[in-house]
Amino acid sequence: MLALIVGVFLFVRLNTYQPLPEATALLELAHVEETNDWLKLSPESPQARIVFYPGGLVEPVSYLSLSL
Repeated sequence: MLALIVGVFLFVRLNTYQPLPEATALLELAHVEETNDWLKLSPESPQARIVFYPGGLVEPVSYLSLSL
């Protein structure tokens, strides 16, 4: 039973949805800074500050198109 639980946990953790090519292309923009733990967007005239917490087995890069 323990092996089944560990197996399901590893399967879920390792099978995340990859970002679309359009979202990964946004990483090349000058105001997008990527580190190991976070993505920071620094537009010239910010309107508001929003923090996205990725979830649902989706890579954080996938959220870039929502924030531009």
